[in-house]
Amino acid sequence: MAKKSSKKKKSKKPKKKKNLTRAQIKKLVKKYKKKQEKSKAKIRKNKTNAKYVNKTYNPQKTKKPKKPSKNKKKQIGNFGKGIVFKVSQNKILTFEDFERTTAGRWAEHERLNKIPKKQFLGAGAQKITFTVTLAAEHKVNPRKMADKIRKMVTSGKPQYLVIGKKKVFKNKAVITEMTERWQHIMKDGGVAMIICDLTFEEYA
Repeated sequence: MAKKSSKKKKSKKPKKKKNLTRAQIKKLVKKYKKKQEKSKAKIRKNKTNAKYVNKTYNPQKTKKPKKPSKNKKKQIGNFGKGIVFKVSQNKILTFEDFERTTAGRWAEHERLNKIPKKQFLGAGAQKITFTVTLAAEHKVNPRKMADKIRKMVTSGKPQYLVIGKKKVFKNKAVITEMTERWQHIMKDGGVAMIICDLTFEEYA
């Protein structure tokens, strides 16, 4: 017969709880916050998925493409805020015979028994000329518009010349010359059409 061990089993003493340090407490708080954020994110996803599932596709409710309004203005360009070139049902103001001149600046030095020597000084100011027709049949008041352009010439205020949403010159420009031709003068002295030749020059 095997002898029974006389050794008594030692009773396990309860472990003493250790006091947590500040760093350990911070770690526990961070873990708890992360768990809360994850649970909130899951709830949000479930809500969005439920909304998506509840939405049913109905072809009758699909938005039809908007038709362009007939009165929508098509702007060709502008010179500051004074002259706006546009085409619409209510008004037509355009230009034609567009010409652009680009030149360089040169100096000549006379030489004995030789042709003068040229020296390039840099780019010159660019010029643009075109014709604007101010017609009453296009719902433009010829005299009022001609007066407006004339004031822009005499004031000498530089503005940006824009055509097709792009600046024509890098710098601003001024109207250096305006020539008017009055046509179709009516009985009461009113003018049905004025043709204006405008010269624009780069300003720096």
